Amino acid sequence: MLLMQISRLEVDDRHRIKNAEVYLSQLSDIEGLTIPVIGDDYHATFAHFPIQYEDPQTLLRWFNFYGQDVVAQHLFNCAELPCFAEFHSPCPVASDVAKSLILLPTYPGLGLSNVERNIAILQRFFKAGRPDYDGKEQLKV
Repeated sequence: MLLMQISRLEVDDRHRIKNAEVYLSQLSDIEGLTIPVIGDDYHATFAHFPIQYEDPQTLLRWFNFYGQDVVAQHLFNCAELPCFAEFHSPCPVASDVAKSLILLPTYPGLGLSNVERNIAILQRFFKAGRPDYDGKEQLKV
């Protein structure tokens, strides 16, 4: 698979970066949502665009209701895993990230309209006061 995709690496990276730039520009002013801070001397290709929210399951249900491609994180705070108990030490930041992370898609086949729809869904969620999912209200984008 890698050999089939390597020739498109730079083009695909530019697509991911462009999608991430749109997320960054449109989500930076939402209070209660944590997004990456990217320094001028840093280069990220954004396999996904990470966001953090205190109640990711509610926000994921909100996205799911609108049929959008958003996934829960699959990362863990390794310091809390039983297999590393012998080496355990408190890692509160890693623990908070593992509990609050959501990954927004940036993949090359994702059109800008889907990025904008993800943004609209997030903005509506926060504008509505971070509601519990009720399965009734449809988003018109």
